[in-house]
Amino acid sequence: MDNFGSIAAVVVTYNIGSQIISNVKTILPHVNKIFIIDNGSNQTTIDHLKKLEKINNVKLILNTSNLGLAKAQNIGIKHALKENFKWVLLLDHDSYLDKNTIPRFKNYYLSLPA
Repeated sequence: MDNFGSIAAVVVTYNIGSQIISNVKTILPHVNKIFIIDNGSNQTTIDHLKKLEKINNVKLILNTSNLGLAKAQNIGIKHALKENFKWVLLLDHDSYLDKNTIPRFKNYYLSLPA
């Protein structure tokens, strides 16, 4: 993704159903990998998540119960750090990114004094 460094997204899901597919499609072009951490969703949501898992650069981790947002985020962060990502973007299952979100973050960060 340029000299800014690699970016992983951690998306925590719970019973979102098919909406997750369109949301992930807005995130994927802007990050190097998405870690989806599911917090014990119903079978409908799991079926949609398993479709997403077939996409390159999407990793699905299924919790057997709802461990809470922070615990699920920490699981995703551990996976991202294990794969040496420089940046981790934390998102909820209903988050989506427009084409300018990550460039704005990068520009802001790069404008900060050392």
